[in-house]
Amino acid sequence: EVISDNTVVPATYTVATEVFDSGASYDAALSAAQANYNTRNVVVVDITVKDDKGVNVTQLTDYVEVKVDIPSTYVIQPGNTVVVYYLNNSGVLEECETVYHDEDPNNRYVTFKTNHFSVYVLVFVIVYF
Repeated sequence: EVISDNTVVPATYTVATEVFDSGASYDAALSAAQANYNTRNVVVVDITVKDDKGVNVTQLTDYVEVKVDIPSTYVIQPGNTVVVYYLNNSGVLEECETVYHDEDPNNRYVTFKTNHFSVYVLVFVIVYF
């Protein structure tokens, strides 16, 4: 879900998310998460937006907030969190400013800000203090 006023993403635009569990994007995300964070506990999401003519919109003029639900099958231990990363074209993960919402265990989600749509990776990580 994209949370925006209608000046950045007009109401006539269509937003779609697809969760990958295989394929090139999934493999690249899994490899990067394993190499950088020693985890394979990820959700790979492709976020696409189409304008009212059906043309893909990848770059925005401003930032929007994106909400992604966390699948109920993912176990997140107390003291752990979820961080969203953008998977760039080189296969490198770039951290997004992320807020993990777990107030309701039956409705867990993350929010993050972006100004473009592409493949994003939710990485489940242990928080160290």
